[in-house]
Parts: sequence; structure tokens; C-alpha cells
Amino acid sequence: MKRWFTILLPLLLVGCVNSNEQNDAPLVVEQIPEQITVQFEQPSSRTMVQEDRYICWTEGDEISYFPHQNVNLQYRLQSVDGETAKFTRISTPDASSEKLDLGYAVYPYAENVAVLANGDVKVQLPAMQYYAEESFGVGATTMVAVSEQSGATLRFKSIVGFLKLQLYGSEVVVKRIEFRGNRGEKLAGEAVVGNLKDAVSSVTMGASATDVVTLDCGEGVRVSGDKSNPTAFWLALPSQLFEEGFSITIYDDKGTPHVKSSSKPYTTYRNMIQPMKAVDVVGDTLLDIE
Repeated sequence: MKRWFTILLPLLLVGCVNSNEQNDAPLVVEQIPEQITVQFEQPSSRTMVQEDRYICWTEGDEISYFPHQNVNLQYRLQSVDGETAKFTRISTPDASSEKLDLGYAVYPYAENVAVLANGDVKVQLPAMQYYAEESFGVGATTMVAVSEQSGATLRFKSIVGFLKLQLYGSEVVVKRIEFRGNRGEKLAGEAVVGNLKDAVSSVTMGASATDVVTLDCGEGVRVSGDKSNPTAFWLALPSQLFEEGFSITIYDDKGTPHVKSSSKPYTTYRNMIQPMKAVDVVGDTLLDIE
């Protein structure tokens, strides 16, 4: 368990110390954990559904961890045992930082993750996501965790939901997919997560947030030609009511755009997977929930 050491200053000097300096404490590297233990809620935000199994972490995954002080430390996945994973510290902390009442963690790691003065956390929701077979790519989703005790297992909860597009077509290769709300809803970029100790945290998109999320399919993904067995494409989106529906634009390997849309109100829910009905990349124009 971490111990904080207080240096007693002569009374004569007390008036020279401002309130911010009184909240600072030395960071002793030996007291910062080399390894932390994390778990996740079901269904996991790193979900790969295959034979009813959830595969939750990928080699190279990293998290930001604030060890009861306001310093953003970088930890990388070390091992996984069922629903529990261990992450090892790969960064060196600064000499001192402001004390925090809680320990905070955010997946994925980013240098600009920050704990705000009111205890909320500033994160970045990715505008660019990357295709993964029967799943979503590394870093597509965002999770947060808080702990009251140093050394306690960090239990992550997702702050986004998951849209599962299901596409088919004859000799069609998909290069990228763009998602937009029909009223220009904010979807990616700076966001502030509040109520972190509650079962459902609040998420407020920042003024600079963007209204499009792009799924990059790399060299291209050849979709199934069978409507009964379509190819899945996953997007991680903030919890949001799309009052006038949403649209997706599918770009094939020739650069041709194929627009699909729905004018029905649609809501993405935190940590829920919502599959859409299978659509023909070339032929269909309407989207609907499965």
C-alpha cells in the first residue's frame, strides 16, 4: 500500500505556501506500482464474438493510469487470465504532482488524457477506427475505471456503444466506411466523462468534436456474397440519440461511394452491441435494426 510522507515546515514559512503547493506531494518511483490488475464488464468493450466467447485484450494494448496523483502513466498489457489482465508500467513519473482522491485509468492510453479539477476525466474518442475481423480494432473503444484504494483491481466500464454493420455483395471490396448522424451529432474527438463512480457515467462531447467516424479497412475487405452470412463491420460510437437517423457511406476499392441511410430515430447505448440488418453494398439504400 502506498504511503504519503508529509514534510513539516517551520511555522514562519506556512504563509508563503499557496494552496496549490500544499496539494502537491513527492512522487517516489518505488511507490508507483510496476504492475496493475484490471477487469472489465460484460459484454467487454474489446469484444470478439466467436463461439460465444469474449476475447478482451490484444497484444500491444495500453492504458493511462493516474495513481492517486495527477500524473498520466503509461502501462502496457503483460498477461491475460480469463477476465483479468495485468498491465506493466513502461513510463517514468514526474517528480511531483497534485494528489487525487481516487485512482483513475483510461483505455486506450493517450498523452492528452487528463483528470480535471472536479474529478471528471477528459478523453479523446477516435475519429479513425480500424477494421478487425469479427470485432473492432485496437483503440476503437474507450473505457474508464476508478479506484478508492491504491493497489485495488481496476474495473473498466465502456463509455461507448457498438454498431455492427452487416454487408454483402457480388465481388465487392470495401476500403472504408464513414458514419454520420443526420443532424450532425458530435461523435469523435474531445469528450469529458463525469459521474465516474456511478453505474453509468455521463459523456459530454467537446466543442471541437467532429461529426464523422471513419472505419479504415486497410487494403480492403472482400464482403460475403451470401446475404444469410454477411460480413460484419464494427464501429464504436458514443451513447447518442440520432433523432433523424444516420447515414453511412461505403467506399469500394474503386473509390465509388455507396450511401445507406435511415431516417428513423436511433439510439446507441453504452456497452451494447446493436446489429443492423444485412444490406447489399451496391443494391440497397436503406438501413434498419436487425
